[in-house]
Amino acid sequence: ERPTSRMLSTVDGAVRGRTVEFEVDTAFLENDAKLNFHVSGPSRTEVHATPRPAEKSHLVTFVPQDAGTYSLSVTYNEVEVDGSPFHISVADDPKYVPPPGDASKCVASGAGLRSCMAGRKAA
Repeated sequence: ERPTSRMLSTVDGAVRGRTVEFEVDTAFLENDAKLNFHVSGPSRTEVHATPRPAEKSHLVTFVPQDAGTYSLSVTYNEVEVDGSPFHISVADDPKYVPPPGDASKCVASGAGLRSCMAGRKAA
């Protein structure tokens, strides 16, 4: 069975030439010497992962040189973990980066909607 990982923080507003930083769950680790991170995308970039043992995670950073979508692959014992790769969108210019969404501003309405619970099909 492959270990499972997930991003513990989101990446909003990533811009080329600036450091992208986020946290990845590595609670499955028995020995982090077997753990590898690799970023691929429009430009080659070096990825740095700093272990955070108390949080059972790694802080991952890289500096994208070009705009586009980057993929972060996490491998453990040379096998990609479930949940990987993670995708990060990088903008060319900060003024074109969409702001993060605000779910509190969303409204659902309509004649067919009577009730709705998060995570369930609306009635």
